[in-house]
Amino acid sequence: MKLKSTNTLNQTTIYYYDTDHSLLLTIDPEGAVVENIYNTFGKIESTRQYVNKIEATDLATLSGGF
Repeated sequence: MKLKSTNTLNQTTIYYYDTDHSLLLTIDPEGAVVENIYNTFGKIESTRQYVNKIEATDLATLSGGF
């Protein structure tokens, strides 16, 4: 299970999971957030992409996880 991944340009994507270890949030290097919403069977029902991005100063404090 990945908490972070860094590409060859040294840009980091951060991952957060729910208590069932399903991917809940993905935050890309520019601060864009994508949320997966699961149904009662643990399958992705929908995906939400937020308009507002996380600021760079806040991104630096995130580590990924649960």
